Amino acid sequence: MHRFATSIIAQLLPYGPEFQYHMHGDPGLKNDAFSVCVCHSVGEGKWVFDAVSGQEREVAKVVVDGVISWEPRPLAPVDLLNVDDVVLQLVRYYGIRRVTFDRWNSAGSIQKLIQAGILAEDMSFSRSQQYDMYRNLRMLVYNDLFVMPPDEDVVNELIYLKDVEGKIDHDLYVKDRSDGVGREWHFAERSGRRQRLVPSPARVAHAREVAAKRYPADLSRRANARSRKVPHGS
Repeated sequence: MHRFATSIIAQLLPYGPEFQYHMHGDPGLKNDAFSVCVCHSVGEGKWVFDAVSGQEREVAKVVVDGVISWEPRPLAPVDLLNVDDVVLQLVRYYGIRRVTFDRWNSAGSIQKLIQAGILAEDMSFSRSQQYDMYRNLRMLVYNDLFVMPPDEDVVNELIYLKDVEGKIDHDLYVKDRSDGVGREWHFAERSGRRQRLVPSPARVAHAREVAAKRYPADLSRRANARSRKVPHGS
């Protein structure tokens, strides 16, 4: 009789109809865990210094609703049928419209989601893209823009990540869950920015203050140029 590693949904944050939820899966089978992360962005953004671009930008606050993992054991690989059942439950509970997976070992899950009418696709990330995602995730944490429920496994994975010559690596813990979190915040945060295409007066005023501090000479030249314009008909 075959044995497989299964998982159940123990507790979920309540669904909020005003939010747009996102899900990303980091597949595993025999050696690595299969982890799924659900996130959403919430509230007003905050202007922070982006270490990747070297510029200030508005960043949305990201809330992790849950991380679920399937841990393989000797002679007990991940139960992919159970993964698909749990993923579909999460998709329906949170009204998720799009699910992404890392490319490896995700074809079956993607096909079943598509058959259920859910947009699903695999994605590949270069080494530099993964590095930038983790740097930005660290920026969110340092600026109190990242919230997640207590999860000792995920926290330990994030704490013990290390930068090895531009590559994110680990020593004491694996990074199956943290990879899912690192990729999923990326989609949730970007979605939060897209939902705020029309800036509020407060954000416009703040942007002008930031620009005045960074580029005072340029703004002064623009103001002088406007004052020298002659009205039509004079």
